[in-house]
Amino acid sequence: MTIRSRCRFPRNSQQGGIFFRLLFLLFFVVLLFAVYLARHPLLRLAGEFWIADEPPQASDAIVILGDDNYQGDRAARAAQLFHASWAPRVVASGRFLRPYASIAQLEEHDLESHGVPASAIVPLEHLAENTREEAIAISQLASARSWKRIIVVTSNYHTRRSRYIFERTLPLGTVLCVIAAPDSDYDPGSWWRTRGGMKIFFHETVGMIVALWEMRHSDARTSGEIFSTISTGTLSRNFLRLCTQFSTSNAPSQMLDLWHHALCRLFTIDCGCTIVCQPETGCLPYVGRSPGTRLGGFYVA
Repeated sequence: MTIRSRCRFPRNSQQGGIFFRLLFLLFFVVLLFAVYLARHPLLRLAGEFWIADEPPQASDAIVILGDDNYQGDRAARAAQLFHASWAPRVVASGRFLRPYASIAQLEEHDLESHGVPASAIVPLEHLAENTREEAIAISQLASARSWKRIIVVTSNYHTRRSRYIFERTLPLGTVLCVIAAPDSDYDPGSWWRTRGGMKIFFHETVGMIVALWEMRHSDARTSGEIFSTISTGTLSRNFLRLCTQFSTSNAPSQMLDLWHHALCRLFTIDCGCTIVCQPETGCLPYVGRSPGTRLGGFYVA
């Protein structure tokens, strides 16, 4: 009897192992099927994540980031802000293409075609090869002109990375506002359907990773209203509810501090509840406030 039981035990253990492997495989297949069914909302949420659009505020200058698209969407959005009197001047920032020609000159032409007078355009030609180098050039200009409030206009997909870089590059205490220009080459609701949209999405993903790594030791230097918008009608509303519940839970203080830090830097969104951030207290949710009100100097959308 003892010998038989010893012989049967490994066989039963092996059968149990096969059962759990099959159960795990079945769970994995069901999970993949669920992800497949929810692929479009997830892809839309991923596409909208890169957009950090903010309400305009009175500033010293509107800055167009270089490498505008063929249609000149950034210049068109900057001209709209200028005509709405959000700033008295527009900075046309762009790298040199040749020793005698630059993207800044093309932006000047675009701005003038939209009715911005030449006297209100400040050309900024440089040799920057990426957003970080361009932010340094703009920071030097803002410091030389003593500008304290800056509106940065760039393509919608480029806003979140731009905010992350500029808030760590502009002079200390500068009030930064990043505004998205609708880009005809990137639709956050269907970016995966076109080759150009996929190239932009993955380029921005890699660019954000590089920015996080290069500026990992840099702290935010700017101030002002800090929040971004993800369109309603997606998973963002449920995501915000989950975030707010976590923030108000009894989680350990160190986890909450880490959460506040990440939320302030990357995940501030507005979907019926506004998260406002300040260095002293972290991120605070305000629910049910009427649009356009201000709480402690912060804007409630």
